[in-house]
Amino acid sequence: MRVDAYPEIGYGHLKRCLIIAKRLRERGKEVFFLLVGDLVAAAEIKKTGFDLSEMPKETSFSEQINALELYDFKNIEITIVDIAHARAMQDSKGLALYLKKLSSHIFTVFIDSFGVQSARKNIPELFCNILVSAYVGSKKSTKKINYTELLGVKYFVLDFVYQNYGKKNIRKLANRVLIICGGSDPNSISSKILNALNSEKKIILDIKVIVGPGFSPELHKILLKLAEHSSHNVDFVINPEDLSSEMSWCDMAISTSGLTKYELAATGTPAILMSIDSRHDAVNQYFISEKSAIDLGDVKDVSDVKLLNSVWMLLENENERARQSLVGQNLINGKGSDNLIEEILKIHNDVSA
Repeated sequence: MRVDAYPEIGYGHLKRCLIIAKRLRERGKEVFFLLVGDLVAAAEIKKTGFDLSEMPKETSFSEQINALELYDFKNIEITIVDIAHARAMQDSKGLALYLKKLSSHIFTVFIDSFGVQSARKNIPELFCNILVSAYVGSKKSTKKINYTELLGVKYFVLDFVYQNYGKKNIRKLANRVLIICGGSDPNSISSKILNALNSEKKIILDIKVIVGPGFSPELHKILLKLAEHSSHNVDFVINPEDLSSEMSWCDMAISTSGLTKYELAATGTPAILMSIDSRHDAVNQYFISEKSAIDLGDVKDVSDVKLLNSVWMLLENENERARQSLVGQNLINGKGSDNLIEEILKIHNDVSA
């Protein structure tokens, strides 16, 4: 597993790779991680019992290409690469060369991003054996390609707990709000949301804030102070193994528009989404078209009034919450991890035969 993970890009890529790695281990496969990232990411990998080789997040693609010569690929069957993000696309030529070099050594599965920050959009000729784009709106390439495409939410990776998830209980009197802003929240969006909720005392809310492994000490202090002075009941959930129990608990979630929105859909959790920047907002529009959540757009354009109006509308509208819940669970069934692994192994076996 080759993955990038550090606060500036978040830990969603690592979370996905750990899910895939665990499922592969259950099938008797040995899994090894090659991480470009920070100590937090390394600790998460070691905690799950996988072997690990680390490089600092500043490592360039040219340095990574040179490092490939140090590895013995004889006993490796497949490499799964999850490094498609905005920072990687800033050196799209370097990424292209890295994939070309890697795929010359080993059967390579590349998990792409979506839209403007995808490798398919930024790199004219991609080298890999399988390209995965498991998102709402993913479409077949119109140009000639030399790899197999696995497209759509059928392959979206979720943990086992989200598979065949039960129907959500939609409460008539709703006051439970879950705040989710990724594993690192470098823009302190969780504090913006909590501060907005604190400014309105229409009803007493029960609020849970997910605190990821990459939250800074400064953000911790801000959140604790906001909770201390809140008229609502505020609890913190520190680095949970998964979010399913918190999603089951809440009446609605307020979340940034990363990969978590697929977990919200799978659990039937009504949600308000905000994007961390204009790029993520553009990518999010395909998902929003399915109408399983309310989209407020780029967070910098979201005022406290706009956010609060949406919160109260959703809490007070039982029918809208029920509608969102049904649409989300019809969209995502949680079986993507198994679908993806089975297809990768099948294609690899066919090539190797």
